[in-house]
Formats: sequence, structure tokens, C-alpha cells
Amino acid sequence: MSVSNHTITTADGRNLEIATMGPETGKTVVMHHGTPGSLLTLQAHARAMADHDFFFVFYSRAGYGLSDRREGRSVGDVVEDIRAALDFLGRDEYVAVGWSGGGPHALACAALDAPRCRGAISLAGVAPYGDDFDWTEGMAEENKAEFAATLQGGPVFDEAIRKEAEALKLATADTIIETFGGLLSAPDIATLESEESRQDFANDTSHAFSVSHYGFYDDNRAMVQPWGFAPSDITVPVGLWFGDNDNMVPATHGQWLAAHIATATPHFHPTEGHLSVITEYRGDIANEIASFFA
Repeated sequence: MSVSNHTITTADGRNLEIATMGPETGKTVVMHHGTPGSLLTLQAHARAMADHDFFFVFYSRAGYGLSDRREGRSVGDVVEDIRAALDFLGRDEYVAVGWSGGGPHALACAALDAPRCRGAISLAGVAPYGDDFDWTEGMAEENKAEFAATLQGGPVFDEAIRKEAEALKLATADTIIETFGGLLSAPDIATLESEESRQDFANDTSHAFSVSHYGFYDDNRAMVQPWGFAPSDITVPVGLWFGDNDNMVPATHGQWLAAHIATATPHFHPTEGHLSVITEYRGDIANEIASFFA
């Protein structure tokens, strides 16, 4: 499937880069990339769902890629950008799909943009930060250190994110696995066996930091602050896909979301990781997306 790229201007004057893929007659699926990431992140997964004839919309969240920063944004603020993108494209109802740090942003659409948003799917998605469960328990040491810096804030946080962004921007197909280090579990490394998959991963992380590290910075801040909505507010269907071999977002996050979203259907696959839970179940995920339009 070919990709069409656009840059639009939001109501507050920011540039937002978006891309589309698939037949215009198809049902609209908005793809929310991870943290960090860009509009390139989920395009390979979308191509693997081509037999469903979805019309995919990708974008780079504010501060990533060529999208202008929105300093101090909350998770819920993303809904304004999604509305702007869909209005530009002339699209109406949609399903939101988010991976990792994109999971909360997909849930924001379900909470704040229903009934236009027919449902949401969170793939290895993050739960809200709080004191009712140990948010970082089970994360790799790299993530624990990153979020410790996030909570500390100030120059320490800015420098930590800046250094991590510089390393990710320079990653190649040959170095991407080493760059991610302990964040990748064995099932995740297996998904990156081919050079093509590693190159796609490297291209995405590089594009995320085309201009600055502030998309990453703002994402992390948004994750540990109030989201602008409560997951319990959601009334449309939600699919939660998560595994027990996830070193970035532990299964406890999916379990928390399942307990707090009345409309959620959990899909817990103990042997899967952060990447493999998508690659191994693309067909089932596509079927769930289609069911939300029924």
C-alpha cells in the first residue's frame, strides 16, 4: 500500500505531520505511535492488515518528527490534533489504536471523542501513574532510571532525555538492538531478526528526533501527570493486548486498565513482549478493530 503524506496547521497554529494508507472507502483507523516514535512507527503493521481494507491515519505527536511542539501538553490534548487531522481528510468515525506510550492517547480518543471514536485498542499500553500499584515494577533498569529522572524533572530530566534521544537518532539496523539494550526481551528481539524490520525500527526512531527531543520529553511528563480524563470514563469498546515478557510496560499496566475500564476486553498473552504481542497477533487485532465498526 502506498503512503500519502501531508502537513496540516492546527487551530493554535502548529504544524502537524500526518500520513494515510489504504483505500478511501475503508473504515478509518487512527494509529498512535509509541514513546518515542513517529508516523512511521506502525506502518509495517498496517500493511500486514491490508486484507481488511482499513483507511489508516498516522501522525507524529506534537514535538516528534516534523510536528511542532505543544509544551505542557496532557495526554488528553491529543484529541484536538486527531480531530484536526480527520477534519482535514474528510473522515468521520474511527477506531483509535495505540502502542506503548500511544496506548493512553488512543484511550483519550475513546474517552473524549466518542461517539466519533467507535473504540480503542491499547497494545502494550501504559496505565496512569499513581499510588495504587507499583508503576515501574517489572520494567527494565533503563526505564526505571528514565522515569526516576522524569519525576525529578528540571535539568537532570532534560539532559537524560536529550542523551537518550541522541543515541536513538543515530541508531542503525546494525545497532538498534544494542541501543535498546535490556528494554527488549527475547520475544521482542526475535521480531527484529530480519534486517528490514531492524531498519524500519531505526528509521522510525531517527525520524522521531528530526528536530528535537521534546516530543519524548513532553510524552514522559504527560504520562506521570493527570491525563485529562479517567479510563473509567470510557463507554465505547476497548481491547487491551499485553504480555508478561514486556520489559518496557509490564503486564500490571494492562491488568490495571482491565480492572478500571468497564468496556475493556483483555487479551493477555504471557509469553509475549512489547513488540511481539503485536507481530504475533496482527490478524486478531485487525479482527477486533473491524468488530468495533459493526
